Amino acid sequence: SNVEALLDILETYSKLKLDTVKPIAVTEFGRLVPNQPNFQTGNGTINYDPVTNSQALRSQNHMLMSFIERGNNIEFTIPFTMNKQNPTSTYAKSSLWFKETNPVRWIYTPRVKLFRLWKDVSGERVRISTTNIDVQSLAFVDDKKLYVVLNNLNDNTQTVNLNLLDKEGFETIEVR
Repeated sequence: SNVEALLDILETYSKLKLDTVKPIAVTEFGRLVPNQPNFQTGNGTINYDPVTNSQALRSQNHMLMSFIERGNNIEFTIPFTMNKQNPTSTYAKSSLWFKETNPVRWIYTPRVKLFRLWKDVSGERVRISTTNIDVQSLAFVDDKKLYVVLNNLNDNTQTVNLNLLDKEGFETIEVR
């Protein structure tokens, strides 16, 4: 809801001040997760925890859905997910990779799930609606593929009934 309010304010002010709604570039988005207990720059404490790192995923997906809804006014977006970070750095908590020590190697953190979730989703947006205000919905058609994207904003599990105009011809369904 904060993102929606901020975008409304930006678009309204742009229209009032410039007589047009200017495109918006969102250069960093997502939840800023806290530092690990006892972390201070330079004290050698690891500032990464997989649970804390993954907590940004939900907010990033919520925000991404909102940005797509406003696609005509959003120029581009970049999720706040850092590249390879030293485990004792300030931004290790937001890293896409974590450096293991035994054996020494870089592994993906839970933040890779945002990119895997949206990988290969493509096509033209088509109309979709929901009666549940706690579920964001988007749909895309690419040739013979239909991508239905549902995002639960509520902390509780939601039940969704898909009512398709044409239920014939589905060969496979993939759930992510």
